[in-house]
Amino acid sequence: RATGIELALSTDALAFGAVCVGSRRTRRLNLENSGDVATTFAWENPSPLFEVSPARGVARPGCEVAIDVTFRPDAVDDDVRVDDVRCVLENHAPLALSCAGACVPQPEESKQTLAFESAARKPCTKAVSVTNPTHKPWFVAPTLRHDDRNDEEARGYEHFSAATELEIPREGSAQLDITYLPLTTPGPHRAELFVALPDGSAQSFRLEGTAGPP
Repeated sequence: RATGIELALSTDALAFGAVCVGSRRTRRLNLENSGDVATTFAWENPSPLFEVSPARGVARPGCEVAIDVTFRPDAVDDDVRVDDVRCVLENHAPLALSCAGACVPQPEESKQTLAFESAARKPCTKAVSVTNPTHKPWFVAPTLRHDDRNDEEARGYEHFSAATELEIPREGSAQLDITYLPLTTPGPHRAELFVALPDGSAQSFRLEGTAGPP
């Protein structure tokens, strides 16, 4: 029977593979306490590209704590590596974790262009489909980036809108509605809708809108 403080990670290395720039991938490991004393833990992470959750907590005796590590690369790099992500433990030597992955450009086939035409202040909605080929449901957070740099009058307005959360069932797809509501004429109004997917891939939609008189 184990006595005292006995802690270990289920693995000391995580490989994330290739992840699209701006997307993410999560791997899970366990912090195992085989001793008979509860111990606090806190992660010291030298890189913002790898996010550890929970960052701190208590490992109770005879139990495991599930730890999720998410790789969120922000620039193309074929070798992203951090060798000293440390789990600092109460009354125990720190445990070290190595994380490695690669950041690749988003493939052109995952980019689409959608054209909208509408009268000023009249909404126009189009739907796109996002597919989940895995065996687990996905929860994604689409993000919109507006680009009206070529339209001084339109600058500061947000002509496009979309849901900020989307649930995609396992081995299924979900519809994402995008609405164009031009507040100025004639445009063009431009934006990009980016959807980071949990498998490390991504979809993006270049939105182009033209507005007529009300």
